[in-house]
Amino acid sequence: MTLSPLTSEAKAILLELMTNLEELTLDDYTERIALLGNASFGEHTRHIIELFQQLNEGYASGHVDYDNRKRDKRLQENIDFALETLAILISDLCKPDKEIYLTTLYNNQKVK
Repeated sequence: MTLSPLTSEAKAILLELMTNLEELTLDDYTERIALLGNASFGEHTRHIIELFQQLNEGYASGHVDYDNRKRDKRLQENIDFALETLAILISDLCKPDKEIYLTTLYNNQKVK
């Protein structure tokens, strides 16, 4: 199956993230950085991975709810686990386009 331009770009970004992670020490990965809102590179990586995981999990039902995603702290504390998870996400990217609905909180109310 040929990748759509959006899927190709997502794959390229995730591969670039993997390359960047391979360059970091664990201290670099977990250090809190003021410029990142006092979060770590690992915390931002976890967030990116979980958004892709939620999209992948919601693909079958056609419904994605990022607010109710499972938060796995191992992703922000363990570079190898993050890399393994990214490799799985990349391999799962190739799916046919379809309509997917997003549920999110807006003004403290769930909206679709």
